[in-house]
Amino acid sequence: MQSKRSEESSKATSDVNGKKVKIDAEAEAAKQVRETFDEVVLPSSGLKIITWNVNGVRSLAKKREKWAEYLAKEDPDIICLNETKIQEKDVDKLGDVFPGYHAYWHCSTAKKGYSGTAIFAKVQAQDVIKGFHQAVGGAADNEGRVLTARFPGFAVIAAYVPNSGLKLDRLNYRTADWDSRMQQHLLALRKDHPEDHLIWCGDLNVAHRDVDVSSPTKKRNK
Repeated sequence: MQSKRSEESSKATSDVNGKKVKIDAEAEAAKQVRETFDEVVLPSSGLKIITWNVNGVRSLAKKREKWAEYLAKEDPDIICLNETKIQEKDVDKLGDVFPGYHAYWHCSTAKKGYSGTAIFAKVQAQDVIKGFHQAVGGAADNEGRVLTARFPGFAVIAAYVPNSGLKLDRLNYRTADWDSRMQQHLLALRKDHPEDHLIWCGDLNVAHRDVDVSSPTKKRNK
């Protein structure tokens, strides 16, 4: 069954040289999103976002020479970090982690040196939400696991999704609580800005196949 949205996409037409030509409305919208960002910061077409579990941002800052070449080569427009393991009061001590980028942090208040997310962008975000949308019920995201930055035409959601624990002690929390609230968060963002594209990235803690982890035999059943 074709959805209403896809039906509308297939019906969209454009007048080219006097002829009606079908166009993909969603593809056209995505192109406009890229061009909106390009007008501000990009010398060429395209939008590049990278996400990285750094296992501690202090360690990342100390090894700048090891990743600076990669960053210069890839030249991402947005960088999302997961598992930053830093407190809000210590962020300024790091200095300018990625020069030329606007920085947004969501740090854990539940434990020191735990979890945390960050987003760095070449342009200033229109809006930033630390944790879940205010429409989402339940406890606050005091582990710093969800950070949302909205730009013209799209929003980036950086997430460090909780795992189920070695003894599956957080399995119920992950599946019955956190996953549900994350879905509500995305739906609330969609409701606020129906035309925006939502880009969810980060460490989702889902290893679907062996190729998804570095050491599959060590991680199996954990």
